[in-house]
Amino acid sequence: MVPEGTRSSFERLRTLHSYGVLCYDLFTVADDLTRVVLEQALHERFIEFYGGKIPLIAKNGAESRFAASDFEAVIRAFRPGGSHAKGWQLRLRTQGTSMPLPTTLRPLLRWARQEGLLHGQRNRRVEDELFDKIRNRFAHGGGFRVGMPNQSARAICDLAEIINRLWGETTPGGRLYPAPLHREVLVVGWSPGWSKGQQESSLIVMLAEQLAGHTEPDDWMYLVLLGVWRDERLSEFDARYELTTYPADLLWGPGTRDDALAWLEAMAPVGDEVDHLDRVFAIRRHDGKVYLPCRAEVLLGLPEERRAGTWHVVRADFPDDCFAHVRHIEAGQSCGTSGQRYAGCAVQEIAEGSWADATASVMELFPGLQAAVYSEARVPRRWPFPNDVGH
Repeated sequence: MVPEGTRSSFERLRTLHSYGVLCYDLFTVADDLTRVVLEQALHERFIEFYGGKIPLIAKNGAESRFAASDFEAVIRAFRPGGSHAKGWQLRLRTQGTSMPLPTTLRPLLRWARQEGLLHGQRNRRVEDELFDKIRNRFAHGGGFRVGMPNQSARAICDLAEIINRLWGETTPGGRLYPAPLHREVLVVGWSPGWSKGQQESSLIVMLAEQLAGHTEPDDWMYLVLLGVWRDERLSEFDARYELTTYPADLLWGPGTRDDALAWLEAMAPVGDEVDHLDRVFAIRRHDGKVYLPCRAEVLLGLPEERRAGTWHVVRADFPDDCFAHVRHIEAGQSCGTSGQRYAGCAVQEIAEGSWADATASVMELFPGLQAAVYSEARVPRRWPFPNDVGH
């Protein structure tokens, strides 16, 4: 449970924001103070995470525990001249490694991530690039500014999500740390001329229960998927590659409407929930081409003729992020040169090498993972993707 101190500071922020209708400058004050409350939350979570006994390790390998009821005691002990200022590092509980004891916002954010309290590759990039700069601008002065109400509201909402996540909870509908997304049984259908771009051709995405009332001609083809209804890229689904925004699984198809209805009646599939942050993708580079990303189980089930080249195993929130990153590598470019808001690609590189190297790294990450049955089922494309092999 979030401690009362953090709760009270957060509620004060909400009050300041609401009084912005009477004094406009309070929107700016509330926005600035979100980073101060974030640092307070990290202080309290740090002490609570270790139960008030901070695990330490000395240069000679000796281990110790430092008793601290609040973070001020930690700062006093580890600042220059303090009792533990020299020779001691924090021993991380989840990784078994060590790091300098964090006392300011950026190191505390890195600590929280290393201990598994924060996640998401795009969030990591924002943590590294933004939060500490904004906090320092407020704490040390950065010139007068006037913020907008929407900026204050968004900062407070983001802070709520981070606090939730620090204490092990995600936020339904959240922007940074969303709760698992609900997936439904969906049907994608298209007319014969769809892939040729014919003027009167059509494609439709519908809920499975709507298929019975779909009265298009018998020459239409259909796929049954498990996907997120609001995913605008379901029309690009390909069982081989990750092209949808959120994870989507092939359940059946392609085939006719009658066959799809028969399968749905016989199997009665149901929806589920899925996380979409920190997914693991595999991308192949071969003969000057960067192929589209696939998921780990598809990598394991690839036929031998699709294994040649150099493979990259990458952790990312979205497939486009890792695809752009590997294209940078292929082009010999530095990440962050293509108009990105923050420096570097929002990915974590896990492995690079042959198909065997990539599969070994995947199996180390996910022991017992079963290979997917290779399928070329997909929605016909009306335009080529970059370096798309088309088969």
